[in-house]
Amino acid sequence: MLDSTTHSMPHRFTPLSMERLVEWISDELVAQDAILSIPRELFFRPRPDGPLACIWRECRLDTPVGVAAGPHSQLAANIVAAWLCGARVIELKTVQTLDEITVVKPCIDMEDAGYNIEWSQELTLDQSFDEYLRAWVLVHALHHRLGFAGSSTGVLFDVSVGYDLKGVRQPNMQRFLERCVDAGRDLDRAVAAAATRIPEAAAEIPRGFAGGITLSTMHGCRPEEIALIAGYLMERWRLPTTIKLNPTLLGAEEVAHILHDELGFEDVTLSAEAFAGDPTFEEAVELIRELTAVGERRGVTFGLKLANTLPVVNHRDVFDLEQSRMYMSGRPLHAVTVRLASRLQEEFDGRLRISFAGGADAFNAPALLAAGLRPITACSDLLRPGGYLRLGQYLDNISAAMEMVGADRLDDLVLRTAGDWDPSDGNFLERTARAAQQNLTSYSDAVLQDPALQGARFDRSRAKGRRALGHFDCIAAPCTEACDVGQRVPEYMRLLASGDLAGAAAVIRDDNPLPATLGRACHHPCELPCLRTHLDDPIAIREIKRFVTDTAAAPPRDLPAPTGNPRAAVIGAGPCGLAAAEFLARAGIAVTVFEARSASGGMVSGSIPGFRAGRDAVDRDLSWIAAAGIEVRHGQKVGRDVTLEAMRAAGFRYIVAAAGAQKGARLGVPGDDSSGVWDGLVFLRAARSGQLTELPGRVGVIGGGDVAIDCARTARRLGASEVTVIYRRSRREMPAQREEVEALAEEGIPVLEQTLPLAVVADSGRVCGLRCAATMLGEPDDSGRRRPIRMWGSDREIPLDALVVAVGQRADLALFGAERPEVNRAGFLVVDPATLETSLPNVFAGGDLIGDGPATIVKACGDGRRIAAAIAAREGRAAHAAAAEAHFIDRTDLLRRRSQRQFRERVSQLPPGQRAGFDEVIATYPPAKAVAEAGRCLDCDLLCSTCETVCPNRAIFTYRSAARVLELPVLRWHRGKPAVAGQERVEVRQPYQVAVIADLCNDCGNCTTFCPTSGRPFADKPRLFLDEASFQAQTDNAFRLLRHAGGWTVQAALDGARHELEIAEPLRYRTGGVELRLASDTLEVLGTRLTGEAPADPISLRRCATMLALFHGIRGSVPWIPTAAAESPG
Repeated sequence: MLDSTTHSMPHRFTPLSMERLVEWISDELVAQDAILSIPRELFFRPRPDGPLACIWRECRLDTPVGVAAGPHSQLAANIVAAWLCGARVIELKTVQTLDEITVVKPCIDMEDAGYNIEWSQELTLDQSFDEYLRAWVLVHALHHRLGFAGSSTGVLFDVSVGYDLKGVRQPNMQRFLERCVDAGRDLDRAVAAAATRIPEAAAEIPRGFAGGITLSTMHGCRPEEIALIAGYLMERWRLPTTIKLNPTLLGAEEVAHILHDELGFEDVTLSAEAFAGDPTFEEAVELIRELTAVGERRGVTFGLKLANTLPVVNHRDVFDLEQSRMYMSGRPLHAVTVRLASRLQEEFDGRLRISFAGGADAFNAPALLAAGLRPITACSDLLRPGGYLRLGQYLDNISAAMEMVGADRLDDLVLRTAGDWDPSDGNFLERTARAAQQNLTSYSDAVLQDPALQGARFDRSRAKGRRALGHFDCIAAPCTEACDVGQRVPEYMRLLASGDLAGAAAVIRDDNPLPATLGRACHHPCELPCLRTHLDDPIAIREIKRFVTDTAAAPPRDLPAPTGNPRAAVIGAGPCGLAAAEFLARAGIAVTVFEARSASGGMVSGSIPGFRAGRDAVDRDLSWIAAAGIEVRHGQKVGRDVTLEAMRAAGFRYIVAAAGAQKGARLGVPGDDSSGVWDGLVFLRAARSGQLTELPGRVGVIGGGDVAIDCARTARRLGASEVTVIYRRSRREMPAQREEVEALAEEGIPVLEQTLPLAVVADSGRVCGLRCAATMLGEPDDSGRRRPIRMWGSDREIPLDALVVAVGQRADLALFGAERPEVNRAGFLVVDPATLETSLPNVFAGGDLIGDGPATIVKACGDGRRIAAAIAAREGRAAHAAAAEAHFIDRTDLLRRRSQRQFRERVSQLPPGQRAGFDEVIATYPPAKAVAEAGRCLDCDLLCSTCETVCPNRAIFTYRSAARVLELPVLRWHRGKPAVAGQERVEVRQPYQVAVIADLCNDCGNCTTFCPTSGRPFADKPRLFLDEASFQAQTDNAFRLLRHAGGWTVQAALDGARHELEIAEPLRYRTGGVELRLASDTLEVLGTRLTGEAPADPISLRRCATMLALFHGIRGSVPWIPTAAAESPG
């Protein structure tokens, strides 16, 4: 791999000149039929008289949607991108008189609920004006260049100003507003610059772009001040005027009720200071009445914008901890803003003009428009994967909603949604206002029940992986990376979606030794980082695997005959042991499995309840392994029949300890050995085998993991009259799968949270209760969960007839006899993290015996596969590796699919009332649903570039690169002469790479949230600088592609050193006091020259290879990307 980086110096956020931006747009349109990486096929094509057109502020708009004042409207390129995707209301980013501010970075966190600490434009007033004017000119020029219908652009620019009257009246703000109303010569210059590449810019363009003005005020601004500012704006500028109101108007009590009680966003703490300083609802009502009257007197349209962001206490680790307050947006703000809109319209009988920007998205946009809230602008939603292109689904869904009710205009949508079908009724405006208010009231009630707004609806907190992010080759399917067996998920999704069921089955079985079981009982960690997690729902990977393995048998596998002398003994025929055995056999190594029980499968066959994985699925997996001819000896007990010494004596070179953690962990309180107290695994085995067929009475289950949940649900099916899960932490800290905890609730099994067992109460030696104490939660412990602390004086007794203890297992190390392998504090084996070899040579271990103890089935399988690979490598055998697929990538189709939200196909389940027995609760997908679900896969193993779509500034771009592997010398100077001191291999493997135009990046950090690696694309990917001063200030990960009269030079600052590569034949590479002449294709050293003192440290060509790959990739595939130009002499 080529260089990666972890450090970067701050730099200056610098917009492109009009000339550079026009050159970029024009060249890309000609060469790629795209603008700003948006293909023409995905441009919104306006219909001036189409059903989405509307009138707002006396301006005809092609659509009723746009971008809110924020990141999407701060640069000209951003505005053009939004317009191309269908935005026709551009709320320009708010400006103020203090136009040289410092915003703490990162400043945006869109993991789930949106948060930011960015509160104003980072550019100066002059820069802001230039960006807005450039966008105005480009929108008009491109409207004609692209052949869009209509003589006008159907777009409105809204100027947003803040934050107090004194500031708004300052000379610099006055000049800014004057130029927005009439750009004068500035317009002429911008048009002239654009017309050099886009002649259509010379067409007549309105000289002012201010279609209205919106007042944005700080939290704490009193209504009297707001009235003065808004009155001044209407009087002085006579533009349609809007005031943006804060959601705090509802009052802290109602906002808290919506967020905490209705939606479940319990981690949000409101800022009491903001509520204390902001206007009350009653004060806002009086303010609105006053300003409405002012507008009527001045002949100025007056309206409201709902809503500003909501100040909350900073509880995230994303922002600087010194930032005590952050501002909430996105889905939790939606219900609050809708409620505020409803209350205000009730107060004013539906007569208010309200535009909406509180958590709008593609799915609620139709309801908002039907409620008369117009236009709709978005910000948080467009900062998520898909970016600007998400606007297309807004328009599609609005059109579909109109078609559903037979509406051909937006006003008709309002009426027909309210059931007003009579076109002959007169008073159209009154009817429309009444219908809108009716729809808004209904939506305000319904929105609290919207599952998509519930705090627990999405789990996006574990979407980032552990892989480092380097300069190159960052594409990998996060699902495959998260899967312990390395399941090639996208590959079998593509096969199934294309109708190749047998091919999908072959891929699954090739990677996975227990696919039928894992298609049911896997905890599916692969779904958490799925690219769709941040779009809608992750792919139902487990359910697709289940469908494929239930529907199509994988082709039989012919294992190679064992070759050579090595023999391996596998102790335990559970998931780890069976996986190790199969993959060892695939490598041609003779293997024998020793199992204590009479049947294989371990926990899979003995402990997983039938309602999770039926016996048929388990038997199918075991039959596939048996058919492979692997020898399994049953009835072989560790410590009696199987010991390390005996295995070695029998000639086994390698021994794999995979017997699991068979000893149940004691509760460790008085009375825990009473009759009626069950170990969790023993309990599940007894129920699965049929030895335990009923368990009447009151049953308590102690624990919070999957085993505890299985025990509780099993006890219910065995006839318990009451089952209670007892857990010392809160439900939120339970390590069990979320869906398993939900199943508890569905089946009427309560969780007694924050309850600490103190003693088992017994009568005549048999359990009759549990003495407990309440706990409070302290700081997180080593597990990352909050530590339970006993609350003294809270003791109580819970009456029970049986108690199941599911708090973990202990390792049985009888296999090792007198030998003492290294163990950790918990008594589990310490192994090499790469090979899983224990401290004893050639003895390996996996599954429940290592690390933190009891593992998941898929981790155990993965351990077995890794052990087999390590042994095969030691024997010089080829590890199992599947051939890589070659695929054509339709980037336009991929961008379209990645911007459209499509929630997962729901799988059928047994209704809770039918779960008395042990039948599987979750059903297998029917074929049509399985194929549709597989089609949701976004092929992230072929192309990622998620960071590109979430960057509002278009600072991140994707380019193509040729695969290249180089063997390069490392040079060391001795007595003034170079000598080869070593060799190093550098390579670029993948066809798609990503880089950053540093000048356009303001380090907001949004790309970090959505990158599936552990990295920060804005800082870790190659940063290209246009501005020389910013480049010179850098010490690492800084590049400059410099065009000059003689050709090209690549400059770089890497690891504190300066590098320069002159693109010539041969190449000339200068660094560290030397100049090297290099072959342009192989980087073979053709000559050297000292330009200073001989370097004391070795000279590596790795940085040179990085610079060359970057140059050829960018100039060869995306030559329209702006680069630096040397100043002409003189």
